[in-house]
Formats: sequence, C-alpha cells, structure tokens
Amino acid sequence: MSLNIRPASRDDAALILRFVTELAIYERAEHEVKTDAAGIAPACSPKMPAPSR
Repeated sequence: MSLNIRPASRDDAALILRFVTELAIYERAEHEVKTDAAGIAPACSPKMPAPSR
C-alpha cells in the first residue's frame, strides 16, 4: 500500500468538508461547522502560502 501526500486542490474541498463534518459529528460538535465546500475551496488554492510551523 502506498501513500501519496500532496497539496489540496479546489477539487478536494467537498472531501475536506466531509472529513471536517465527520470529525465534528464524532466530537458532538457538528453545530460548530460554519462553512461549506465553497468556503473551503479558497484555502486549497496553490496561490495560498503554506502555514508557518
């Protein structure tokens, strides 16, 4: 089994939202998710700088 880590693209926004929502459901905090795929998509832009560590 191989694992490929890559930058997210705008096409990944719906999947990322699904991950966030599933985690929120698990944490009993679904009401805290205040975005949709369109809100996540700009953060997936290759023009956004990587977060500093």
